[in-house]
Amino acid sequence: LQAEAYACDCEVNKAKETYKGAIRASMCSGRIFDQGQAYELMGKYLSFIIDLESSYNCFRKAHDCYMQCEAFYLAKKLRNDNELNLNNNQNGPGMTKRERCW
Repeated sequence: LQAEAYACDCEVNKAKETYKGAIRASMCSGRIFDQGQAYELMGKYLSFIIDLESSYNCFRKAHDCYMQCEAFYLAKKLRNDNELNLNNNQNGPGMTKRERCW
């Protein structure tokens, strides 16, 4: 919740660090589903601030977490909503390594 509050207040660095903290905390406690949710929320925030490559990476990690804890519907929804291409390790749709869709 703190990360979302920082995001609403446009405190980019604090929001990013707090999202990362939520991911670490859920990882350390073995809560894979919560880790997936934290990655997904961070991905949405990064997409909002136009950090598309990092956003895409967060969505991929969220998808992996959802698959690991057998939340298949959420994994499929995340994949469809964000056009995840899981067949390779490339960047998001329409992006090359140094190109962004503005």
